[in-house]
Amino acid sequence: MTEETRLIHSGLAETPLARTVGPPIQRGSTVLLPNAAALYDDAAHLTYGRQGLAAQSALMTALGDLEHAEAVTLYPSGLAALTGAMLAVLKAGDEVLVVDTIYKPTRRFCDAVLVRYGVKVRYYAPSLGPADLIALCGPATRLIVLESPGSLSFEMQDVPGIAAAAQARNILTLIDNTWAAGLLFK
Repeated sequence: MTEETRLIHSGLAETPLARTVGPPIQRGSTVLLPNAAALYDDAAHLTYGRQGLAAQSALMTALGDLEHAEAVTLYPSGLAALTGAMLAVLKAGDEVLVVDTIYKPTRRFCDAVLVRYGVKVRYYAPSLGPADLIALCGPATRLIVLESPGSLSFEMQDVPGIAAAAQARNILTLIDNTWAAGLLFK
């Protein structure tokens, strides 16, 4: 082994690291893969960056259990999670109803980005009950965005009632539950 090679490998664990209760924190900028083909193996879910590392996998599993979810995707912020979900289900010609007390950056996204892509955005009062909210829905309504309690004003919505009424009409619901993480509705 040349001196340069020896120095590159210096400090690497020669034996497996001690096991800990939770997954170890791993640096996400560089990952070691067995070969170049593994970088493009979508089944492995391990990529350059932070995707597929032990801590992220453990967090996704724990969040899925907490929220009784079939799948979890991690985002760097709540705003990114909300906008990612909206972009995944909305298209030009769709309508989205958004609670008027929504987080201001989410409102900015709806008004500046969704509208530009041809999605109609309408805001509704957080005090509307399920029947009155569903009465606002038209044939193009694809999504209802809730936030309960509402940002800064803390109005409470009838989340289970709205979700059930929307589901009966095949309308999706999305909630920013920053203030009430871990809600469970059956």
